[in-house]
Amino acid sequence: MNNGEHLRGMRNEMTISDRDAVADGVFGFCYGMAMVDAIRRTRAAVRDERAMTVDDSMKDVYLKNESARERVRCYIESILIGAAEDPVAVIEDVEKLMGYEEFTFGNAQKLVNMTAKYIFVSTYADSDLRTRFNACHCPMDGAMLKKAKDNYGSMNMQDKEKIDRLLEGTEWEHRPKSLLNEPWSRATAERPQYKVFQGIIRMQSQKEGFSPLEYDIVHWKQ
Repeated sequence: MNNGEHLRGMRNEMTISDRDAVADGVFGFCYGMAMVDAIRRTRAAVRDERAMTVDDSMKDVYLKNESARERVRCYIESILIGAAEDPVAVIEDVEKLMGYEEFTFGNAQKLVNMTAKYIFVSTYADSDLRTRFNACHCPMDGAMLKKAKDNYGSMNMQDKEKIDRLLEGTEWEHRPKSLLNEPWSRATAERPQYKVFQGIIRMQSQKEGFSPLEYDIVHWKQ
């Protein structure tokens, strides 16, 4: 028996509980990596007196929040079964469930979207699963905000008008660049920065034949 046949045999012998354990481990790994991305170099990483032990970092505190973790897991499961939830609703829920003022909507979107990105990468070889991530959002950070601002600057007037319509009736109408200059980690649900960012990224990604997550993978630069 060669190595390939041996590995296939091992997979066939795995029980449902074994597979569940592997799936849980994959999610936990991706969620943990996403948490690092979500709070690095932001106010959310500054240690709070509510940390459970003297050794707890804020990352540890957030990771121990089972309610927030389960909310993100349910979102990922909704994607995998082909019935993806609205990312904004998930992000708002996670921000509330974390329960720390320093863990903003901006941090929550990074956590949710980076978890989806890491899971997406792990499923990329499966073309059917890959398409189920098409509705996911691109993680918003400094590098991608700059990309979105550059994209807006090079848009034709018709496309700029489509983006401007997202800001109708707000104080930022016709001024999307001012929103894109704001720090991503201080984003709130009330300000339309996130909506404008996702609008620009989705428009550009469609033109290039990518999903927003694929666009992030191709264009993200530190």
